[in-house]
Amino acid sequence: MNKELPAKIEEIQKRKRLPAEASKSICKKIYIDYAVGIITLIYFIYIILASMFLVQSVFEVISRVSTFTILALAITAFEISYRKNELKLKMTGEDSEKSAQSNGSGRLAMYGIELMGIATFTLFIPHILKELAGRAATNIMLLAIFVVVYYCITKSIFVYKYRVREYERAVSDITEIIKKEPKRKKKDTGKAELSND
Repeated sequence: MNKELPAKIEEIQKRKRLPAEASKSICKKIYIDYAVGIITLIYFIYIILASMFLVQSVFEVISRVSTFTILALAITAFEISYRKNELKLKMTGEDSEKSAQSNGSGRLAMYGIELMGIATFTLFIPHILKELAGRAATNIMLLAIFVVVYYCITKSIFVYKYRVREYERAVSDITEIIKKEPKRKKKDTGKAELSND
């Protein structure tokens, strides 16, 4: 019995280790998130520089055009996400949460939400710059950059941990054991009894 135990423990540990293919898939998603974060940072730096070096009226026009462009991208992301999910539901009959996870429509919807946040911030930048002068406005812009960096890092950590936990659940024996174990019925005395359902 003692000889079998280390072998079983080693087998369980091997099954729980993340295979190279799954690790590459997770890292690919994280790299995409980092690329989106870098593009967002470049956009915010562009907005900061435009606010510093352009005339107020020109900057407001650029801000409005940027806002509407980003809103169009967000609406497109929402629409594509919805269509993907709807198509998947019609074809497979899965519930909507599992379908959104399996076909990437949930991820696309998340990008749409992020774009809505960026568009909202872009819409308010000219008003912030009008109300606050000089140093305070610059500090708010730098705070926005810090929030974007913090959000991207936190999101990447969360996505990695979530995907690893999801993989571990998929290879876990617990779900198989629960399915195989017979159901128990309680009598009025409170003792459990096996049922033959």
